[in-house]
Amino acid sequence: MSKFFDYEDGDVKHWYHIKARYMNFDKPNGMVIKFWIFAYSENDVKRIIINKGYTDIEWIKLDTPPFI
Repeated sequence: MSKFFDYEDGDVKHWYHIKARYMNFDKPNGMVIKFWIFAYSENDVKRIIINKGYTDIEWIKLDTPPFI
């Protein structure tokens, strides 16, 4: 994808709110959970959570967490 449509800041991290299924909880079906992650881009978030074992990503939202 071209940089024109990517909307990545590169050196600036942002908070992302994620809702996805984590397969290590409540096996064999997994458990849908919501959580926050601090990353450079949505593509970075996807790479991280897929490597950690999350599946069925419902949404990834760029947002400010309530604890900040």
